[in-house]
Amino acid sequence: LAAAVAALGATTDPNPGLLGEIGFERVHLPPGLELDAARQALLDAGVVESAEPDYLLDVEKDANDPSYGALWGLQKIAAPAAWEQGVGSSAIVVAVLDTGVDRTHADLTANLWQSLGEQPGNGVDDDGNGLIDDVAGWDFANGDADPSDDHGHGTHVSGTIGAVGDNSQAVVGVSWKVTLLPIKVCKPTGCQTTHLAEGLLLAAKNGARVANASLGGFHAPLSYEAAAIASFEKAGGLLVAAAGNSATNIDDKPFYPASYPAPNVVAVAATDQNDALASFSNFGVKSVHVAAPGVGIVSTVPGGTQSMSGTSMAAPHVAGAAALWLAKSPAATP
Repeated sequence: LAAAVAALGATTDPNPGLLGEIGFERVHLPPGLELDAARQALLDAGVVESAEPDYLLDVEKDANDPSYGALWGLQKIAAPAAWEQGVGSSAIVVAVLDTGVDRTHADLTANLWQSLGEQPGNGVDDDGNGLIDDVAGWDFANGDADPSDDHGHGTHVSGTIGAVGDNSQAVVGVSWKVTLLPIKVCKPTGCQTTHLAEGLLLAAKNGARVANASLGGFHAPLSYEAAAIASFEKAGGLLVAAAGNSATNIDDKPFYPASYPAPNVVAVAATDQNDALASFSNFGVKSVHVAAPGVGIVSTVPGGTQSMSGTSMAAPHVAGAAALWLAKSPAATP
């Protein structure tokens, strides 16, 4: 065996370790020697019963976050396999059009957006975007620079998109690294469509590549919403919108903004742990583009974590996946 190995210019481990106990040795081939040729040479020499490759196995990248095991949706969308190719990038901005975000949550702070062109508290629109002191995002619902979450919904959505991964905290988002831009367009009592349109325009100004809108309603199409969506598309933005929770065919009864026929809108239905359509989820062969986990989804809320259900929880799985893809392929279009 030693002579046959030496004839190939190969070497054996001086200490076969546990492999030796079961009759095997590890052979290292020199550069340029084809694996199949080496295997055949050893077999032809009559010195081995078998000569087999030492395969390199991929590990499925799991996180050490305490509630990771409860995040069944990440497994359903094959997030661990995607993480092997990258866990995201802070260069990708995702706007969260919702009830705001808890900026003090330990699992979100490292991934939160901050304006580099705005000086806090000076009462001046330093970056020239029409808003004063918008250092941390903006609250269109109350007309101020504090997009804090007074409901919980927006923080939950944010965690699914981009809670920091592998930081021993709470949960993990689909995109471990991302920049979450809080744009508050909803009060606890509801959201205004004008605020949603403004939110999309601000998302475009601030370079967001994805916007998540886990909200909507059955109303007539609105030209200003459509125009804001078009502006977001022109800026390279993808709008991920919840399909709604009324168990309704939105081909027949449109639900906006999910039902806008714009090329940069993705409407998301909700599925359960069995990959079946959630009982509450809207649907529509023509109107709904994709479904994602939306039942019993654990994510961040102010002060901790909580399980919620809805197409609101499905949409951020898609927004997070889009952020992951953009981190890998930043030139991709909506």
